[in-house]
Amino acid sequence: MNADQPDRRLSRRPAGDDMPPYAPRPRIAQPQNTAEPAAARQASAVFDESSTDDRAGVVRPDHDAAEEAAAFAEAQEQGIITDRAWSGVADEESTAHIPTVHLPAGISDGADDGADDGADGEVAPIPLESAAPAPRRGFRQDPIRMLALGLGQTLITLGVITLLFVVYEVYVTDLFGHQKQVAAKSAMEERWSAAQPLPPAPSSGVDSSTSSAPPPPPAGAQQVTDPAQRTRQYQTAIGQGFANIYIPALGADYSYTVVEGTTVDDLYGNPGHYDNSQYPGELGNFALAGHRVSKGSPFNALGTLNSCDAIVIETQDDWFVYRVLPMAEEVAGWNPAGNPNCVDVKPLDGQYAGVVGREITSPSDYAQVLPIPQVNAAGAGAVAAATQRIITLTTCHPQFSDAQRMIIHGVLVKSYAKAAGFLPVELSEG
Repeated sequence: MNADQPDRRLSRRPAGDDMPPYAPRPRIAQPQNTAEPAAARQASAVFDESSTDDRAGVVRPDHDAAEEAAAFAEAQEQGIITDRAWSGVADEESTAHIPTVHLPAGISDGADDGADDGADGEVAPIPLESAAPAPRRGFRQDPIRMLALGLGQTLITLGVITLLFVVYEVYVTDLFGHQKQVAAKSAMEERWSAAQPLPPAPSSGVDSSTSSAPPPPPAGAQQVTDPAQRTRQYQTAIGQGFANIYIPALGADYSYTVVEGTTVDDLYGNPGHYDNSQYPGELGNFALAGHRVSKGSPFNALGTLNSCDAIVIETQDDWFVYRVLPMAEEVAGWNPAGNPNCVDVKPLDGQYAGVVGREITSPSDYAQVLPIPQVNAAGAGAVAAATQRIITLTTCHPQFSDAQRMIIHGVLVKSYAKAAGFLPVELSEG
């Protein structure tokens, strides 16, 4: 030790002490977290004052043996230091994980036993535990956590895909359906324009040569016809439009072109006509199908219809006005008084008994679109037996599901011959 350097070393341990005279002093294991335990702070306080000698540079605590023993005992109870630190110099293998302490040259460990612990500036590592601590398993080494992570990511991905699919089905296909509907309507109107032009409206008795005002539209009574006297003058083809449907109760702008056929492509944007059913105004059943959700959704609001609401069909030459039949719960006490729209509407009887305004049935109930609904008969004989002119609208039920079918039945109450400038008064109903 240098003469100029004060000797602050601890006094030698008394003879007979169980610990070897130059056993390494205990190290305090630093906790992993930043919150230092109270016992560690107390032990560190005891070891704050330190001194060195000119041996190998190991720092020695500067305090008495009793105070040292008490601090060590408390730190050992807290698991901060281990017994192996007091067992003497350990073998090289067990201390391989302990970092070497480098001290400035000329600083010793304070032990004066005449033997070097090592070269100046470096001392042998002191083991704190009997073996290296088990390595902490990373997140990616934990199979349970990895499985949970993979499952969570998969569920999130599926949720996003499902949401995108719903948006596509409900909104995007409606846009495409609208485009198809516009194309079908335009093509049909071109064919109508190319056909024989509509006759002029009947005169109202006002001399247009002496009046600058345009002639008023013809009275509805002048256009009323007997549907039995009207014959269909047009031909249809699968996928082509041949009629327009208006339902004033669903809005003044509710108008769709009806196409022939009920395939997936036919119904994309359009109501479709069951090609084995009858045509507008004919005896039997004029039956239509349409989507309730997506692909144009023409029949989305059928569930809001009430008895006696008008369903108006426009063809190349005629207007046909159907009205929704009484609902099942209204049949027994049916009373049309007070509602002028119900004057020509009443519950059906005979072979039509049980045909009501709205029914919920199974998708396989095809009898609803036969000439006499609910009567399982088709062909020319069934049409000959029909005594009513029925309209049937079918769509999926409930909304966003195709588990069932909603059926709307109506009966023809009036027909008009088309004329330039004439519109049925029923279109103004709200």
